[in-house]
Amino acid sequence: MLRHREGDHPVGLFLDEKGHPRLDLFDRSTKSGISLAIESQGNPAMRFIDTGGIIRTSLAVDASKNISMELFDDKGHPRATIGSTIVKNEQSGAQEILPPSTFLLYDEDGKVVFSAPKSRGG
Repeated sequence: MLRHREGDHPVGLFLDEKGHPRLDLFDRSTKSGISLAIESQGNPAMRFIDTGGIIRTSLAVDASKNISMELFDDKGHPRATIGSTIVKNEQSGAQEILPPSTFLLYDEDGKVVFSAPKSRGG
């Protein structure tokens, strides 16, 4: 870890509780930063965190090697997803895996308001 004279850690390399590595880069005067991680099954992920400590953007590769990018509002709620993702099917209640070509927009309550290609869950 790198340490400022004041004692804080703007850069950190960590292992999570399951032994997966993570590199965090943070501004020392705010909570904003970037987190790079290798998550379960060796899947890479990158997150951008705002000055309130809220994840605003997430870029990840899942176990099926599909990529996705999620954008979050200032409360941390999802507002847009590009790429493969999982949504709840509104008719059946079942989880539905959407393809890498997916583009979703969400309202303030997290409900899908736009889906391309058209999802059975949206």
